[in-house]
This record gives sequence, structure tokens and C-alpha cells, in this order.
Amino acid sequence: MSRIFINYRRADSEGYVGRLYDQLIQYMDHDLIFMDVTDIPPGEDFVDYLENAVQACDVFLAVIGRYWLDSEDEHGRRRLDQWDDFVRIEIAAALTYNKFVIPVLVQGATMPPPDQLPDDIKKLTRRNAIELRHSTFSRDVELLAKTLSDRLGLNTPTTPAPTQTQSQTSVSVVPNTAATISPDPEKDVQLEQLASEVLNLTTSPLYDYRQSMGYQPVMGAGNPNAKIMLIGEAPGKNEAEQGQPFIGPSGDVLNEMPCVSS
Repeated sequence: MSRIFINYRRADSEGYVGRLYDQLIQYMDHDLIFMDVTDIPPGEDFVDYLENAVQACDVFLAVIGRYWLDSEDEHGRRRLDQWDDFVRIEIAAALTYNKFVIPVLVQGATMPPPDQLPDDIKKLTRRNAIELRHSTFSRDVELLAKTLSDRLGLNTPTTPAPTQTQSQTSVSVVPNTAATISPDPEKDVQLEQLASEVLNLTTSPLYDYRQSMGYQPVMGAGNPNAKIMLIGEAPGKNEAEQGQPFIGPSGDVLNEMPCVSS
């Protein structure tokens, strides 16, 4: 049974949780970590199911990002205020069962004040938090891993286990060539023309909807000659409002990657 339960909101911090998981398994067995409840069997009481999953853990990590507190559902309602919100149910269960709860702050988020939380999770604000900062992410995770190991009585290494690349005697480093890719004025003009055509495509079934909502087509961004192209899902509300891709947590993660530049 997994001993560490990671609670998070996908729209808020999914990219950071993946990064956290990848680093934690350098210090401890991946079987110790439970990261998501994705498949609840049909007919199950999902509240009981989630509470049982939390009850089985020893340590509960509540990952809180910049959009955690005010995240809304498709009807514009704050998710934390909904009785069936998975994040709220899991945190409430962890507090009820008096689990060792560690708030994990990412994206520069701060602990939410208790008066902005539902009653059943207000006590979360009394748990001391750890912050994972981009500039010191590995060192911060190392501190978290030590805390987890001490709590669980694990004999884990104080430094990450070497990866295959780290253990080799000779390592080839691929230089970051993004800055040397020259712009192509002709492509820029063509893309601008295409964007204009899409923006004014009045025969499109989406045109009236975009106009009424104030949305813009999301054409992409960056160097048209780049050697790597990232393709996301259909643009969300924030992307459509700004006409830019990867707005929000996913964009924050990409912006922090040294090999990605616009």
C-alpha cells in the first residue's frame, strides 16, 4: 500500500506534481507514492472510495499552486466550495484521520487564509508548509524527501540515486541552439496573414461564439523556425482570451525550462 499520498488539482499544478514525483523516486521506491485517483469503479461511493485511499496512507502532501484557491468549474463556481470536489474531499479526509499533512507550495503560491476555505479543511492552514522554488527545486525536494524518510522510518539516500547518464564516465552535452536559430521574415508574414484570415473568418461556425465571448484564435507562439514544436490540447478560457497557447500552470513550467525560449 502506498504510504505517501499526493493531492493536487490538475488545472493548477499537474506539471509541478509530475516534476516532484520524478525527483522523489530518486530518493525512495515509486511504489510508496500514490499520485492520483483516476479510475473509480462504477457503482462505488466516490466519497468513501477517496476517503479509504487517504486513510491507507501515512503522509499526505497537499500541493498548492497559484490557481488552487480560486479554480472554477465549467459553471464559474469555485471548485473548493463544491461538496463533490475531489481535492477538498481528500484534504478533509486527511485532516479527519489526523494524517501527517504537509502543504507543498509551488509557483510562488502562499498558504490560503482560513477564512477563504470551507470549514472542513480550514485546519490545513495550521500545518507547516514547504515551498518548492524553481531556482532551488532539487534542493527543496531533497529537504522534503528527508522529512518524508524520517517520518516513515526509511533508509533513503541523502543524495539522489545516479541516473544512467550520471553514472557514465563520459557524458555528451547537447548545446542549447535555440538562441542561434535565425528568424525567417517570410514565414512571419505568412503566419500573420494566416492569423488575420482565421480571426476574420466570418463563415466559421465558431465566429459568432468567439465574438460573443471575446475569444481569439490561438495560432501559436514562438520562432517559426524552431526545431521543437509543442502541441497542446484545445485552448482553454485563458488561452482563448489572450490568443496565446499554454497560459497558466503548463506555461509556467515551460517558461522555467532552460531549453525552451520564445
